[in-house]
Amino acid sequence: MHQDEGVEDELKTLLLTATGERSTRAIALRIGMEPSTLNRQLRADLPVRTLVTICRAYGIAVVPMFVEVGYITAEEAREGTLAAALGQASDAELMHETLKRVQAGKASPTITDPVDVGRLTDDELRHMPLPTKADMSLAAGDDRTTDDEDTSTP
Repeated sequence: MHQDEGVEDELKTLLLTATGERSTRAIALRIGMEPSTLNRQLRADLPVRTLVTICRAYGIAVVPMFVEVGYITAEEAREGTLAAALGQASDAELMHETLKRVQAGKASPTITDPVDVGRLTDDELRHMPLPTKADMSLAAGDDRTTDDEDTSTP
């Protein structure tokens, strides 16, 4: 399936702008590809592998480029990066972000409305984890996430 000439020109312009190169020949040589091969790929469907190679060679973020080229939507990119970021965030980082939103008045009612513990069973309440010392520091607005200092009175 071939792209129309307008799409080919848009993709070529996008790559030249992103890489800072003056020609697709320069891009091809930098990634170790014959210039005629890259030009042929630009006229057809640019393979994902080629785009990734170009991005890596020029230090260009791959996911935003996938959005620009139309391989994925902006929503798909956001979902992937959000899920990855949330999965890597520590409990303390998540709590700190939640606290910042509450203090700035930007938290949703899901977070700010009181919890109706009357709906919880006795078993659920018994198994609910108690807050830790670090949790209490975050709730008090203390940015420390470790118990490095002993704040107890002798």
